[in-house]
Amino acid sequence: MLRLDSILQDLRYGLRSLRRAPIFAAVAVCSIAGGIAAGTGIFAVAYSILFRPLAVGDGREFYRVFTEARSGGLYGGSSYADFESFRESFREAGGALAALCATNDVRVTIRVGSEAALDQGELMSPGCFDALRLAPALGRFFSEATGAASEGAVPIVIGHAMWMRRFAGDLSAIGQVIDLNGMPVIVVAVAPVGFAGTSLDSGSEFWVPIAAAPVVLQPGVIQDRRARMFTIYARLRDGVARTQAEVALAVVAARLREVDPEAWITTTGGTRRVTVMPETEARFAGSQGSPFVLFAGAIAAIVVIVAIACLNLATMFLARGAARARELAIRLAVGASRWRLVRQLATESLIVALLGALVGLAATWTGLRLFAAYRPVEVPAFDVGFDWRILAFGILLAASATLLFGVAPAVHSLRIALAEGMKGRPQSTRVRFGRFGARDALIVVQVAVSTGLLLVSTLFANALASGAPASPGFTVDGVAIATAHLDAIPRSDVAAVTRHLLDVAKQVPDLDRVSLAGVVPMSGANIGFYAETDDRPRWVSYGNAISPGYFATLDIPLRRGRDFDARDRQGAAPVVIVSDSLARQVWGTSEALGRTLIVDSVRREVVGVVADIRYRTFSEPMPPLVYVPNAQLTASRFIVHARYRGGPATLAALDRALREAEPRVAIEGAKPVRELMERALAPERAAKWVGAIVGALQLLLAVMALWGLVAYTVERRTNEMGVRLALGATPASLVRLTMRPAGVLILVGVAVGTVLGVILARIMHATSVGLAPLDMMAVLPVALAFTLVAMTAAWWPARRAGSADPVESLRQD
Repeated sequence: MLRLDSILQDLRYGLRSLRRAPIFAAVAVCSIAGGIAAGTGIFAVAYSILFRPLAVGDGREFYRVFTEARSGGLYGGSSYADFESFRESFREAGGALAALCATNDVRVTIRVGSEAALDQGELMSPGCFDALRLAPALGRFFSEATGAASEGAVPIVIGHAMWMRRFAGDLSAIGQVIDLNGMPVIVVAVAPVGFAGTSLDSGSEFWVPIAAAPVVLQPGVIQDRRARMFTIYARLRDGVARTQAEVALAVVAARLREVDPEAWITTTGGTRRVTVMPETEARFAGSQGSPFVLFAGAIAAIVVIVAIACLNLATMFLARGAARARELAIRLAVGASRWRLVRQLATESLIVALLGALVGLAATWTGLRLFAAYRPVEVPAFDVGFDWRILAFGILLAASATLLFGVAPAVHSLRIALAEGMKGRPQSTRVRFGRFGARDALIVVQVAVSTGLLLVSTLFANALASGAPASPGFTVDGVAIATAHLDAIPRSDVAAVTRHLLDVAKQVPDLDRVSLAGVVPMSGANIGFYAETDDRPRWVSYGNAISPGYFATLDIPLRRGRDFDARDRQGAAPVVIVSDSLARQVWGTSEALGRTLIVDSVRREVVGVVADIRYRTFSEPMPPLVYVPNAQLTASRFIVHARYRGGPATLAALDRALREAEPRVAIEGAKPVRELMERALAPERAAKWVGAIVGALQLLLAVMALWGLVAYTVERRTNEMGVRLALGATPASLVRLTMRPAGVLILVGVAVGTVLGVILARIMHATSVGLAPLDMMAVLPVALAFTLVAMTAAWWPARRAGSADPVESLRQD
């Protein structure tokens, strides 16, 4: 039975042993720390997205209610009219549901004092906060009884972050009247820290009751059962199973079919089904693969990362064990048991694992805090807090790593005979390097992985050196944008305000080719149109709503036909411009002028064909696109595009002119399009840097492993080398003898790694941006260069074989 003093003795000796080898200890700790940090980071994100309950009271008991889509998909949205029917049904007869609420994501302009900004929030049914079981940080939530207009203003609950940002954390924010899309709303509460709404898709910063619907939704949406844009959440009564709730809701659905058959009949003639699902499961309902399959994929990635780190460390520990053969043999000779030595070596591995875990977990904690503090606005605001689960998983990784890279080398280091260990060599000089044991397999795998990653890293390094990303198909440099949000403008005035702001922008000095568009390609936003022809069924096509001159502003070539002009106004004949690829895809030719394309149920004549551009990401092919005149649509947002000179001063002038021209319009600050492109390229560039760094680290680790392996071989064959020298062998022949088996392993690893690298490079070229295809003529130089480096690493300790003193070697016997 282990005693505490014995354990403490092992720990003290292990720390002293590592202190005597600081380089080895630092590399070992950093290696395992990197694996644990990467593993726990992946686990934290995967767990938060897939399984962490929402930051609401009893989040595990929170359910989502789906209504079957007309086309048959089970996981569709619901209408607010349906929600009211569900709620009234359970009010009348009790039923399976304890609480029911409906929400809808909205994006509106909120003005506090003279500052207007666009904010993301949720429209909520009465009593939604009661169902959420939340306590406000300040004030009082609106409830079913207080959700209507009060004192001439609709109540609004603001998020804690918005309270700090827009109100500087002032307690007097409660009771203030602010403007929401032109409607006065009164701040009644501040949500608790960490609550960002009911959806992971977008972090909400405010919540308003259904009384605010007239200024945030299109007219008639609340009463229309076909407007299925709401998300319904529920809490079940105690002892009620979800299947019971589904049966009860199916009864209501059958009754609603009689009330509004068109809204409740599917394309197959059946009644739409209602599905009740726990909120954590509902996050990925309808997606490919269950949350458990997605989580299993994340765990597999973690296993690979930690296994690579352990592979490196196992090789290092094996090599270090060779250098300690004499020490271990002496300890055996003076009475230490083999079990005690295994325990001691395992303790050293445990110390490395624990230190690596501490460093890795500290890195994970820091990374998660930085992510929460500087989360990009386009990244969903899911909670990735560091909790006991993350800590427990990190400790589990450390323990697993200890077993993987610590115990096996510890046991292997004691497979020596006492007498021969005292001489510093293993039990049999007849055991040869070429027998291909576990140690040799480690080296082959190490060399193969390093070679493959080095080939891929060469592509990344070339891409970083060239700095030339794939062309988006339009001009980026010298183009500025400014986004105007017209949510607070009455729909009848939108067209006039749009024209006025366009005229104002054209008057700003140092601006040329000013035009408007609905979205900026590659910005993450997109516009989807339903497109069809008389002989082709409906499909969804990306596109844009633009003003005349947009193509000239971005230098998008007009292949055929004409641009939009003053003729294409509201009430005029509907027209459309299509991209080259759409024309070929739909009509089999770019000669599309005069043809008819039905866009959102409106028949439009094709008056122009333009060149293809990238629309969503650099890694996707250029998609078929549809362009419609913005004057023939009524949109609540547009983006000014302009060629500019003069630098930041010109952008500031554009921003100021737009704000002063129409105070009711929220203006997002003017910025160069280049900034958006840099943001779009950020993931690709990060991947390139990671690939280049990982390749370099793998090369370094492979060199260290090879050096250690050959050192191990030389150490255990010292006596054999002395005998050979005494019998007339030359130092050069001994170096060759030592290098030959190492060279075989290196060449096998390089061959396997080259094949692996070619496959990886082709995958990277197909899925990444700015990576040229792998030049097969470059494969051989890279493989030869790596072989040379590896052989040099092996030769350095091998030369000790030629410098062995035969007298000393023979004297050891």
